[in-house]
Amino acid sequence: MSSTAIQTDSNLHQQVFYSLREVPLESWNRLIGDAFPFAEYDYLLALEEGHCVGIEPGWEPRYLTLWEGEQLQAACYLYRKTNSNGEYIFDWDWANAYQRYGQRYFPKLTSAVPFTPATGPKLLVVADASNPRELQQQLLASALELTQQEGCSSLHFLFIPAEEREIYEAAGLLLRHSFQFHWQNQGYGSFEDFLSRLRSKRRKE
Repeated sequence: MSSTAIQTDSNLHQQVFYSLREVPLESWNRLIGDAFPFAEYDYLLALEEGHCVGIEPGWEPRYLTLWEGEQLQAACYLYRKTNSNGEYIFDWDWANAYQRYGQRYFPKLTSAVPFTPATGPKLLVVADASNPRELQQQLLASALELTQQEGCSSLHFLFIPAEEREIYEAAGLLLRHSFQFHWQNQGYGSFEDFLSRLRSKRRKE
């Protein structure tokens, strides 16, 4: 498979790509800027070329794109998941509940950076867009449609930034809160400097 077109009522052309190689690098990175390196073209493509994503690991890429003519206006990186590995969001109880009621939880459609629990944008829009919120809403609507087309049980967006939250809520998506623990550098010049501030017992651990 190379790509799939999605019908739209707007002037925008929507297309789903199964590899980022099919999307021009410059067009994709115009959506990212320098704010979130884990969604940059080279990083996501490296996951493909290193076989970190694909059928075998259970992360099948689905790059949902919105075009105006030849210009990429918006995109969402999605993965058709056949397991919950590498998400750092534990939904095994959900999967078990589906099974108990005779329902199928996998495959599911997920927007997240594989094996990277980093908060960052999922609904990517070109910086000079005159209607960024409308583009994001169209992306989300198309992602919901793609969920059905792919035969997936559900659509998930993981580690979303605060500025996207309202879009998901307005669309009726359920929000699930979780906790992360972040280590902050307290002026350590090196790892050895960090270890030197620990008690002897902690250094050995």
